[in-house]
Amino acid sequence: MATLFYINEVVNFAIERETESYALYKELSEKVMQDEAKKLFRVLMQEELAHKKYYGTLLSAIEAKQSPGVSEDDEYAAYMRTLIDSRRTVRKPKIDLNNLTDVLDFAIAREKDAVLFYVGLENFVPDKDKSTVKTIIKEEVNHIVKLTTLKQQFA
Repeated sequence: MATLFYINEVVNFAIERETESYALYKELSEKVMQDEAKKLFRVLMQEELAHKKYYGTLLSAIEAKQSPGVSEDDEYAAYMRTLIDSRRTVRKPKIDLNNLTDVLDFAIAREKDAVLFYVGLENFVPDKDKSTVKTIIKEEVNHIVKLTTLKQQFA
């Protein structure tokens, strides 16, 4: 599979997502009524800040100038760039914040979406950078587990 993305692009995107996720979990922690959910969203807020800091450390360790090492297929590269750019659009949840199941389903879906995105993107970075993307995936999966556990408690 062709390598179309620089690892610093992937990590910068991850930092943007962490910032967006922090804002979402902050909003949810302020608006949900259940104490357990408030606590979890506050924990997730802090984890998003920690992830952002960690990814910043990764970014500083990455070479400033990289080469994907292949000639890009212009049409496919444009598609992937559009996909990344569309992910940068902040989406406000259209859910009933008083319905904890809806809130948790939204948060779980958002984290799953991130995992799927990074799993797909992993195929487009050089082999030497795949471990960085896998680290990002592992962090997102951890949030799915926490959110799912809370949802099961309220089921």
